[in-house]
Amino acid sequence: MPEIVNQILEDYWLKQVFRVDKPEKAGFSPQADARSFYGFCGIKNLGAVCYMNSMMQQFYNVPSFRFSLMPANDEIEANYVKHQNKDIDDNVLHQMMNQFAFL
Repeated sequence: MPEIVNQILEDYWLKQVFRVDKPEKAGFSPQADARSFYGFCGIKNLGAVCYMNSMMQQFYNVPSFRFSLMPANDEIEANYVKHQNKDIDDNVLHQMMNQFAFL
């Protein structure tokens, strides 16, 4: 069994990982910078959130989850709060939808 897993990783996963360029400058913007061959980009680690970033990317890469989440309507109005002089919608579903839109 481990041989099969190693073969899958070598044939598929590693080829995809090495196609994505790591950001080399501060202020990485997925909208402005190049994406992978398949159009995907990663999430910048802003500190101790790498595990959450990896979970968000895992959820995004499950097509049934992604395609169900994006058109979801929780019928809750946006609740804007001030954060660093910006108005941010304080709703987890709205933030996930926003994050997925950038991925």
